[in-house]
Amino acid sequence: QYQWSTGASGTGTGEDPGGAWRTFSSIDANRLFAANDSGLAMIVPPSHSKGHGSPFGRYLFTAAPVWDLATGPGDHLFAGTSKGVIDLSPELSWIRVGRDSASATRVAVHGDSLLIGTHHGLFSAPLDNSAANWTPMIRAGQEDITCLTVDRAGNIWIGTANDGVVRYRHGTAQRWTTREGLVSDRILQLLLDAYQNLWVGTDRGFHLMELDELQEEVIDI
Repeated sequence: QYQWSTGASGTGTGEDPGGAWRTFSSIDANRLFAANDSGLAMIVPPSHSKGHGSPFGRYLFTAAPVWDLATGPGDHLFAGTSKGVIDLSPELSWIRVGRDSASATRVAVHGDSLLIGTHHGLFSAPLDNSAANWTPMIRAGQEDITCLTVDRAGNIWIGTANDGVVRYRHGTAQRWTTREGLVSDRILQLLLDAYQNLWVGTDRGFHLMELDELQEEVIDI
């Protein structure tokens, strides 16, 4: 059981009214952040819930559904929402990242930039929020980004809804689809393991994309 506090419904005990959780993230041991269709919530464990006696949760952002979370420097948390990206400060106040309001399906930190996956390609924005608009990195028609990760060599790996896996490296994109050996072009999840090989989850099973030590060539699928 959790105790919930929201601006709309007050405090009550029981299940969160916002529905199923989509993703989780944390910036320290005392706070867990969770995203769903109702927005972005913070969950505090019983040891830090100020006498509630059970984990305590409250919504910090309810203006739009939240699709993905990424931790940034200085204990900032970035949230991709159906109406753009927000930056949550350590003090739990939020601001929008740029003026763009496109649905941000995935977010990831890459150097001093925030990568933003959308239904229409990949964009970036400076982590210090100094730009008015996002910068397009990949525009390939109706490219629909479903997952996003960055390896230790700085390669950006992108999973798409219908067009396989894309690697963005040094300003160029390389794609792997069923023609290169994937069982499906519908990508649901990407995961880099300890050896920096890429596990690819699809709607018809999964693959291991084995890379060389320099993360330059795919040895096997």
